[in-house]
Amino acid sequence: MVIRVLEYEARQKVPARTVLALTPSLDTPRREAVMNHIQCSVAGCDRRGASTHGWCDMHWKRWARYGDPEKTLRPRHSPNPVCSVDSCNQKTLAKGLCSRHWQLSRKPTPVVEDLPGEKWKPVPGYEGLYEVSDLGRIRSETRTVHRMGADATIRGRILKTTAPMKDGVCYERAHLYRNRKRTDRTVHSMVAEAFHGPRPAGMVVRHLDGNSLNNTPGNLQYGTQVENMEDMRRHGNAIEQTKTHCVNGHEYTDENTVFIGNKGTRRCGKCIRVQASERNERAKAKRAAKRAALRGEA
Repeated sequence: MVIRVLEYEARQKVPARTVLALTPSLDTPRREAVMNHIQCSVAGCDRRGASTHGWCDMHWKRWARYGDPEKTLRPRHSPNPVCSVDSCNQKTLAKGLCSRHWQLSRKPTPVVEDLPGEKWKPVPGYEGLYEVSDLGRIRSETRTVHRMGADATIRGRILKTTAPMKDGVCYERAHLYRNRKRTDRTVHSMVAEAFHGPRPAGMVVRHLDGNSLNNTPGNLQYGTQVENMEDMRRHGNAIEQTKTHCVNGHEYTDENTVFIGNKGTRRCGKCIRVQASERNERAKAKRAAKRAALRGEA
């Protein structure tokens, strides 16, 4: 009889505190059974298992955290959980786009500011993709491409350059991309082509001051390979000219240095004498072997 009364009171949404007050003699298992039949007192909530405040577990937690059991929380998922881009079924992250397409649609940041007096021109053959300045800097242009079904904005930036040592000389190089193919270009060649025009056939780019890292247009000029080597000798950048010892460890001194030919090729005097002595010894041994062979035949 008591259980039926409690069920009836629960259907009438009487607070659990009042219901339990009517049955103080119920033991713990029977009290829990009564609680499972009590419906939450919050309007529109059909949950059962109300607490001592007359609320379900969800509304009780809202009251404990926010002080209001009927506080409306922001939904965790957007009304349209699918990305708005066609043929994309990923869940949305922001602005109706999934994580990938939202990253592609972000607004670009401005390119690094120009230095005082810096002028930019397109890199020949890479118009609309890269630019080169009269200070030897390379940057990519901000552009919009179509990727994965959405328009993506590629932000422009200053490219990093490398200066690997090759044949005793360092030349700055940069990686350029076009149609997913990478091309390594020297910075001085891009500056010369952008500010001095196309390079004539058979010509190279000369550094007039001998500094291979000074890639300003005023320091670059087209010339022949012979003129370029003359520049290297004049500025002391020639490979042989920078050596202080020969391959055998002999020091290049005034007494031990021999210049050969019109170009003034430098040779080690001691190595020349040693090589001449070795040739004479080989010739003597060859003549002695020939004479011994003739005596044996006789």
